[in-house]
Amino acid sequence: MPVLDLAVYHARAEKIFPSWLQLTFLPQDDHCDATYAQIAAIDSYAECVHLFLGPACDYSVASVGRAVKFLNAPLITTGAFTFDFTEKKTACPDEYFMTTRVGSLAFRGISDVFLSPNGQRNFAGRHTCQLMMKSMVQSIKARQDITFGNFDVESMGLYDYRESLKTNIGNYYGGNALTVPVTREPSRHGLVTNSIASPKIIDHRIVKIGVIAPADPHHEQSLLKILPAVALAVNAVSLAKGPLPGWTIIVDYRDSKCSSTHGSLAAFDFHINKTAGHFYSLI
Repeated sequence: MPVLDLAVYHARAEKIFPSWLQLTFLPQDDHCDATYAQIAAIDSYAECVHLFLGPACDYSVASVGRAVKFLNAPLITTGAFTFDFTEKKTACPDEYFMTTRVGSLAFRGISDVFLSPNGQRNFAGRHTCQLMMKSMVQSIKARQDITFGNFDVESMGLYDYRESLKTNIGNYYGGNALTVPVTREPSRHGLVTNSIASPKIIDHRIVKIGVIAPADPHHEQSLLKILPAVALAVNAVSLAKGPLPGWTIIVDYRDSKCSSTHGSLAAFDFHINKTAGHFYSLI
């Protein structure tokens, strides 16, 4: 945020912006996670944003970048390094239309360093590999949790590498594994629920269910096949002997087109218009 404030200050000093233009920034924490990024995009869209600055993490950019052309709000990011983001984005049918990367570095360029005949020289000159490895070695030496050793590769022929690796490295590191603890963060905004009972619903005796599935009748789990089963279930639970006797159960549905983008937009629509408190199906 301080960087944005400085940018606005300099833009106004250079009279790039007209004096009447009011800029408002709405900060959102995406946790570097695609799900939270989508939720942040929903909240921002509900505030009628004109431009998205970020996210930066690639999976977050992917989830929001596919949706911005439907929201009619362009996205500018300092991230988006994956190959897909370097593809053409100038026409509406393009996957990431209205998404703009700031900067020239991407993973495609890094891969060219190793795969292209002149990739190294184009990156940082003739000795790119040596300079890169030298920097890596210095970083490794500074760490206490990594054992560092070296051996001469310039004195051996191309076919000596296998034997040299056996001699100098062998199976010393075999069997060592890194265990990373995995934690699950609770869901937000009621987008995913495992129960149809909540204090809000109990007070109003109303359940709103959103069904998101493909409208294509040839799909195995299309709306055409799902909605009759939903109707039967709604009737069963709202009968006098059912678990929710006398309750009003409202079912609305959207076509997901079997697409992660259209499915997300359908969830956005339900959330913004408050037409569904629970999702029955997401396909």
